Amino acid sequence: MNNLPDIIFALQQKNLVYNGDFLLFSNKQIENNEIKAYNHPDGWMYQNEGKGANIELKNNSCVITVNSVSENFMIFKQQVNEFPRWESYLKGKTVTAKIHISVPQNTIISFSLSDGVIENKVTNEITKETEYEIEVTIEVSTTAKNLTISLECKQNNAVITINKIYANIGKIALENLTPMVLGVIGERKQYIATQNPPAYELSLCKESKSLNNNYTRLDSVLNGRFGKSTDGYSLLPNIRGYFSRSWNNKSNIDKTATKRTQIGSNTVLGDKVGTQEKEHFLAHTHELKFDTRNVSVEVGATTPIPITVFDTVGKSETKLRREEETNLINFSELYTIKWS
Repeated sequence: MNNLPDIIFALQQKNLVYNGDFLLFSNKQIENNEIKAYNHPDGWMYQNEGKGANIELKNNSCVITVNSVSENFMIFKQQVNEFPRWESYLKGKTVTAKIHISVPQNTIISFSLSDGVIENKVTNEITKETEYEIEVTIEVSTTAKNLTISLECKQNNAVITINKIYANIGKIALENLTPMVLGVIGERKQYIATQNPPAYELSLCKESKSLNNNYTRLDSVLNGRFGKSTDGYSLLPNIRGYFSRSWNNKSNIDKTATKRTQIGSNTVLGDKVGTQEKEHFLAHTHELKFDTRNVSVEVGATTPIPITVFDTVGKSETKLRREEETNLINFSELYTIKWS
């Protein structure tokens, strides 16, 4: 019972790790209703250069196959400090993280916490193939630059199965704490009573902006979907003045879905979420029917006067009418994207 005060304290904290159970894979590729590739899970940075490298979801776990020829480490990490006012919440505190993992025997892996000033790394040489729980603790510096949780492996062809990762303030890592991030990073919000986004969201109603090293979890979700800046970070979409439309997804409703382009460019991406469509108007004419017959009308005792009367035989097109755009009656909203 000596750990009871630490357990009570930890229960008052939140789980710092986002998507530590790997339910979210926004960038998985699906073709003909089959998953072709998962890519990295949301919120995680994944580096594994070299032949044979792969990451996927299998049996509800994140499974990483380490490259077979590269001399680079396989690195799987997340900056868990990415939320507003993290400095006052984390600096000077004790943080503990735990990973549940299975790897082949005779494999060396490292699990660490780093705050940009100091690092605490636990390196294990796995002697038999079974599930391990590895825990690491760090005293976060008062001058910390971030707080990153990392898994590294340099063992060629090793197949690493990560069941879950979690972390919290305190000396004991507890699995079932309330998440620090409520909701899904990357989801769009909308407001009608303010022009200012909340601290945990970024406006989409301004000129396209590049993310930076403070938004790596959102960057992993966007993954260059709307383009990338010269330093490699994803661009936020500029959707000022746009209407929203549900994804066509191979239906016959959006007739020009195959011509949809990337927001901010003319690159054709086709029938995909997050693409834009230029305004257009279905060609048509309006008909006016009138008479071309001549008739005579007598006015008093004078000679009959010829006139033209309307009928339903002839027709004529209306004159062109032009407005600035074609739109429905609407009201304006602030659109934002969640980053924390």
